[in-house]
Parts: sequence; C-alpha cells; structure tokens
Amino acid sequence: MISRRKFLSSPIFFGIPFFAYSNILFLKKTEADDYGEILWEKVKPGKIIRFPNDHGSHPSFRLEWWYLTGWLNDMSLSYGFQITFFRLGTRYRFQENTSFDSSQIVFVHCSISDPNQNKLFTAQKIGRPGIGPVDVKKEDMRLQFEDILFFREEKADKYFLRINQRKFNLNLIITPPGKLGYRMFPVLNGENGFSQKGPNKNYASYYYSRPNLTINGELGFNQKKYRKVSGIGWLDHEWMSELLMDDFVGWDWIGINLIDGSSLMVFKIRKQDGSIGWSDYSFIDKSQQKKFIHEFNGIFGNQKVGELKNKNEIIWSTRKNWRSPRSGAIYPVEQSIFINKVEYGIIPLMSDQEVDALQSTGNYYWEGAVTMISGKKEIGFGYLELTGYAAPLLIGS
Repeated sequence: MISRRKFLSSPIFFGIPFFAYSNILFLKKTEADDYGEILWEKVKPGKIIRFPNDHGSHPSFRLEWWYLTGWLNDMSLSYGFQITFFRLGTRYRFQENTSFDSSQIVFVHCSISDPNQNKLFTAQKIGRPGIGPVDVKKEDMRLQFEDILFFREEKADKYFLRINQRKFNLNLIITPPGKLGYRMFPVLNGENGFSQKGPNKNYASYYYSRPNLTINGELGFNQKKYRKVSGIGWLDHEWMSELLMDDFVGWDWIGINLIDGSSLMVFKIRKQDGSIGWSDYSFIDKSQQKKFIHEFNGIFGNQKVGELKNKNEIIWSTRKNWRSPRSGAIYPVEQSIFINKVEYGIIPLMSDQEVDALQSTGNYYWEGAVTMISGKKEIGFGYLELTGYAAPLLIGS
C-alpha cells in the first residue's frame, strides 16, 4: 500500500534560498524494506566537491536545486530577479537511455521584482524529464524547461539564462569574478561544502555558492520593447537527501554581494516555537577567502569588536512585518542583523515579493531583492528568503 505524504509544504533553501514541494507519493519504510535508505545517497562530511561534474545533477540524492538571484539596472531603474530549478527524486529508479524519466520531477520558479510598478511578475512549471524539452544534465550544469534555459559554458566558465514568458523575458550572460585571467573557485559553504542544517549531522546538504556575478543582457515585459540591463548576482547549488529536522518549520536566508567585492551569506532555521534551531554563515573577502564574522564589523561597522564566540550570536531582529493579502502569512520583510551588537539593516526593494507557487510546489514563500545598510549607508545588494511562514516546511516522517 502506498502512503501519501506531504514532502515539503514551503519553498526550498538558501533559499532557498531552500523550497518546497507539495503532495508527492512515497512508500512507507516498513512496507519497502528500507527502500528509501537504499535508494538515496547520504550527505557525509569529507566529500571532495569536484568541478565541472558537481555543477551538474546528482540523481542519487533525493533533492537538489540551482538558485540564481540578482539586481538588474537599466539607465535609471532597478529590478530584482530570481530563477530556481528544483529536482526531486521519486521512488522509481533512474534508467539510462530512456525517453521518459519517471525517477525525477523538475520544478521551475522565476520572478521579476519591479518596484516601479510595485509588482512581482512570476512564472512556475512542473514536469518530468522526457516530456517536452525538460532536461537536467549530470555532467555539467545544463537545465531546461521548455522556454526556460539556464546553462554553464565550460570553456569560458560563464552562465547563460534565457527566459521567455508571456509577462517577462530575460536574456542574460552571467560571469563569475576573476583574478589574473582565471575565474575564482566557487565558495564551499559549511565545512568544505558540507553544510549542516541542524545538530543532527544526518540533516545536511552539499552546498556551494558563486557570489559577485557580473550580469549583462536584456529585460522585457509583456513581449514588448527590450531594455539593456546590467547588474550583480548570486548562484547557489545544493543537493541532499534529508532537509529539516522534525521540529523545524522553515528558515530565513540572506545572500549579499557587498560593495567592496566581498560577500555574506547567513541563515537561521526556525523551530516551531519561533526560536533558532540552527544557524550558519559564510563571510568571504573579495579574493573569495573565508573570514571570521567578527571581521565584518571592522570593514563595514567602523568598529573593532571582539571575536564572535559563537555563531548563534548573530542575532536577527524584525524591523517591519508585512501581511500577505493572498496567503495571510506575516513575513518579517525588513530585518536587522546584529553581529556582536553592531546593527545592519536588511531593507526590501518592495514589500510584496511573495511567490505564489500553488500550481507547482503547492506553497507560498517570500523571496525578494534587498539592500544591506550600515546606519544609512548602503553596503550591499542581494536577496532575502523567508520560508515556513505561510505553513511549516515539512518532510514526511
């Protein structure tokens, strides 16, 4: 007998991001002879992440996403954008050389934040590889869902994104930062890419980022006149087989490209009572070398503060809530992050950046362009992701 269980009910992570999926069929463990444990590879410390293969898909793991966010500017206006490809493994085993891959489900979410119209333009898709032009490659990053194409060109180590939707269109070239003619290596979050998501090490992902991406291309609305745009972006790639512990409901995540060429990623995972169940960060200088978080204050806070003794001493505080007229969820869209008592603001490009993904992953979440400030000074631009506020982000037990 098959048990129908809710796999995820809110968006995905680091933010994902993170993000969610709606009602997916899984076998009960007792009726499948530990089928899930046999089928899915576990995330373990010590794995060496290798490129270009780890840019591609990892079908031996249950869940995976590629997440690109950024700010775009034309001659006078600013926009936010994001695209996320999700790959979810089913209970069916992958078979090579088949036209229809029943072992994978692919979701795509993309959006444009336009504060000039105070609108969030979104698109969402759900399907399987082999039905129409839907493909997720293993050897390198090549993702396609019909008229949405996102891929890496290996020789130049550049990314290309093409989105052709009724409401908006993007055609972008995305270039990672370089030094002395070479592209900088991706940032391995956590412990060399092993990113824990709770005190239990079984809940972890392999996770790398590519911050401070240079973006050039074209943006259009409603199939009308295109405008030249340029900007800065952030790419995350994560894969895992377990996501959140049972008493965790969702997370807050930021990825900020800072004005000096450095970058900051911070996330917290919330428990049912609102407390923080787990948190982590990556602070990377302009050469993409890891730094301790207390060094952030010396650069951006104009203060010399003692070394942070515990990463949980990064404190989040709500400045402004916004209630969604669609989901009814209350999101802390404007926040302060305190690093050893030094305050930095996270200010949204606009309040309504909630993604309605009911027709694909079956959930709501907030994912939007933000500015980071120190006092009144802008020190960085990036994205804030808020999951588990409309409904808990759940994994079937």
